[in-house]
Amino acid sequence: MLEGMRALEVEAALPPVGRVWRAEPWLWSARRDLLIFGGSAGFALLFVGLGHVFGFAGGALPDWAFLVFVLGVDVAHVYATLFRTYFDAAELRAKPVRYALTPLLAYAVGVAAYAAGALVFWRALAYAALFHFIRQEIGWLRLQRAKAPCSRFDARLDELALYVSALYPVFVWHTELASRRFSWFVPQDFWAPHALGVLSPVAAAAALSVLVLYLARQSWLLVARGSLRPLPWLIIGKTALIWYIGIVLCNSDFDFTVTNVLAHGVPYFVLLWSYARQRAEQRPEVLATRIARAGWVPFLLVLLLLAAVEEWGWDFAVFHDREWLFGSGAAHSSGVLTWLVPLLAVPQLCHYWLDGTLWRSSEARRLPALRATLVRGGET
Repeated sequence: MLEGMRALEVEAALPPVGRVWRAEPWLWSARRDLLIFGGSAGFALLFVGLGHVFGFAGGALPDWAFLVFVLGVDVAHVYATLFRTYFDAAELRAKPVRYALTPLLAYAVGVAAYAAGALVFWRALAYAALFHFIRQEIGWLRLQRAKAPCSRFDARLDELALYVSALYPVFVWHTELASRRFSWFVPQDFWAPHALGVLSPVAAAAALSVLVLYLARQSWLLVARGSLRPLPWLIIGKTALIWYIGIVLCNSDFDFTVTNVLAHGVPYFVLLWSYARQRAEQRPEVLATRIARAGWVPFLLVLLLLAAVEEWGWDFAVFHDREWLFGSGAAHSSGVLTWLVPLLAVPQLCHYWLDGTLWRSSEARRLPALRATLVRGGET
């Protein structure tokens, strides 16, 4: 998601205590980063724990949890991208080809995939989502590294440790597909050969080796160099914790959904809200900034409304799971679904693609509001 941006400011280090301890700068500030990254993950784990204590976890996703976590976070955060793109007329004029072609290509690819088979479409979408979720965490690391340059070895080791923290639980998931009581989108959207399980000892040993190497390296940097790296530790640690607990230790749609979406969606909400507030100083006339200037409540209400409309489309026309909320729609033929399902997926596909381009260093050079957001977190 977020590419390294070497132009960002380097912040102050901690004062010496006995010896010189140097702390890498946080992305925005210690309080803000701990609340956004640590708080979202901690709240997810707390909710899972409470769910098991009070009996609403461990099974299918309750309707209220669907409204809060799926509609209110997972789907709504996709539409937050609009505040960086389609809600900004000046941005549309600056990059007309990008914003015209992205939804058209997304729809064309989706139709082609669904025409090859419904499961082909859902499988491709599931793996695209998996890639997107992991790359967003990599993006946070790269953004912070732009403020705190480190050696190439440490940069690569940070990213390797994060990949392992996310992909090892996913590997375990693939070896136990038959016994997992949850899926990313639809049943069987992940696939793995039956023989994959024979690689489990190798995968576990490799993952453990990488994490031990990472911990050893961080310990050496701390002891030998007095170097504190709080944000990379936080991002990698919370990724390892929530992915392992949500996928491996737990086995329910509720547990997976809560751990999956909160730590991913909440930081993105904050990023887009912060950008819209900064953009208001330069382009107060565009739709995105007018909404943001009205406050965070209108900002969230717009996202929730759009998310509700999309979920109505999915349920009314495709899934028919919550007729009490969305009404009872008609069943459609596979021919109609070939055109309809990819259309409903266009916002999500656009989000995946655009999120990999919107936060690059070239974009920050072009948009002072983006640079200000990434330096100060949008605080004015």
